[in-house]
Amino acid sequence: MSIVQKVSPAIGNGPEAMRTIASAVNRVIDLVQPMGTLITTVGSSVTVGETYGNYLASTAVTYHMPLAAAHEGRKYSIMKVDAGAGIVKADGSGSETINGSITIQTATQYDGWTLLSDGTQWIVVK
Repeated sequence: MSIVQKVSPAIGNGPEAMRTIASAVNRVIDLVQPMGTLITTVGSSVTVGETYGNYLASTAVTYHMPLAAAHEGRKYSIMKVDAGAGIVKADGSGSETINGSITIQTATQYDGWTLLSDGTQWIVVK
């Protein structure tokens, strides 16, 4: 059993073919992404990227989520680990939402979220 799905060949080089190829590449990245990799964040603004799947906030920080539409099925985990009063936020890309809101936030130590893309928005799963 292969973990990589077969993709119909893209015909031509137009926009639809490029979307087909980009979608296939994102599915492969989702399968091989080192989701166990952990990054501790100390900056005030972080763009959630392709390399890490787990983020620990040790200060007030805003995590900018990638496009949900381009990352269907992808999961990211974010947790506030410090006891300070700083607020940790997750911000949807552009007008994309997280559980129906543009941003979600917490100021509680050891509070956080696992965010899953459904292809149009990010959903908090527990």
